[in-house]
Amino acid sequence: MQNARTNLTVNALPIAYSKNTLSVTEACLAVSYGVMDMAPADPVEGMAILTRAMLT
Repeated sequence: MQNARTNLTVNALPIAYSKNTLSVTEACLAVSYGVMDMAPADPVEGMAILTRAMLT
């Protein structure tokens, strides 16, 4: 189940289908590390924070 959630999360990133593999890898790692550091009660808030951080 966790792998399916990870795949859905990573594939939802706008950069997921870029041809620049380095950028895709960096974005996926940033999301993964951010999710690991979050408390289990707030995954949506954490994703919003990560998205805002990646856009600035």
